[in-house]
Amino acid sequence: MKRLIILGSTGSIGRQALEIVDAFPGEFQVVGLGARRNAGMLAEQARRYQPRAVALVDEGAADALRDVLPAGVTLFTGTDALRSAARIDGDVVLVAVVGVAGLLPTLDALHSGHDVALANKETLV
Repeated sequence: MKRLIILGSTGSIGRQALEIVDAFPGEFQVVGLGARRNAGMLAEQARRYQPRAVALVDEGAADALRDVLPAGVTLFTGTDALRSAARIDGDVVLVAVVGVAGLLPTLDALHSGHDVALANKETLV
């Protein structure tokens, strides 16, 4: 079973990746999720997939998220939230965040020994 960390889980690529997880039960375990500001959708995803950690860049939205997360889920917030999520124990990090914001989490994932699935052209450049 591959342990996935999906950064940008509330965006279109992240949501499609979760559809793949749903289509292949027993093949993947979602261990981390990350988003910039969509706390509502991130909360729904956390309830459904029960990851070890979630990351939300928007600290203002994090207060509401904190109250609805399942017990035992670690919450990373602030500008380094996605970087923290990229370093948790897992096998593959899907980086599906927009722009240069994906660069440092990608480097953190690589330095942590994770395979990286990159959906971010700025990081390639």
